[in-house]
Amino acid sequence: MKMYSKILGITLLLAIWGSTTYAQNTETRNLSSFSRVSIGISGDVELREGSESSIKIQASGVDLNEIETEVLGDKLRIRWRRGYRNWRRRTNIKIWLTYKSLSEVGVSGSADVFAKSVIRGNDLYLRISGSGNFEGKIDVKNLKTRISGSGRLDISGSTNSQMIGISGSGSVRAFDLQSNSAEVRISGSGNARLSVKDALTAKISGSGSVRYKGNPPRIISKSSGSGSVRSVN
Repeated sequence: MKMYSKILGITLLLAIWGSTTYAQNTETRNLSSFSRVSIGISGDVELREGSESSIKIQASGVDLNEIETEVLGDKLRIRWRRGYRNWRRRTNIKIWLTYKSLSEVGVSGSADVFAKSVIRGNDLYLRISGSGNFEGKIDVKNLKTRISGSGRLDISGSTNSQMIGISGSGSVRAFDLQSNSAEVRISGSGNARLSVKDALTAKISGSGSVRYKGNPPRIISKSSGSGSVRSVN
């Protein structure tokens, strides 16, 4: 009977500890103004334009104090606290980020980023290092995208010119992004899907592929390996 009571007590303590450790917590933080953001944690991130900069974090399986949000210059960094190790923990993180203007979104890791507002401006740089994803609509003059790894970009809207760089097995899906000119460089097995009106330059090293919609009168393509550039009109 005493042994049973001890086992029951230990079980209850473990249950309480587990529920405390993985409890869901929410926190809203005010931020100084920024125009660039770097995301270095895993989770879902929603971007939305607003009159004031702020961030709301909802997390379970991790102490919110372990998530740093720091603005240096015009760049917001969302990352783990230095020295924190989360590779053995099961975490569930969701972030709502409000910005006034945005010119760069960087993802390092496996975050999934969703732009809930149309991103407008002159220049926009979207970059992914790892297996992260970005999905959103834009309206900018010049777009630059860069993927290193297996990340994915799903982009719609319009831009005057776009530059796509893929190193690895990443994917850019931009059939619904209207552009006048485009330059694509792929190293590896990555693929790019885009729409272009006037001019297309595509250079592939490896087994990558470029598929485009539109009838640009100026096309320059170069492939080293089994890569291919094809129209899908």
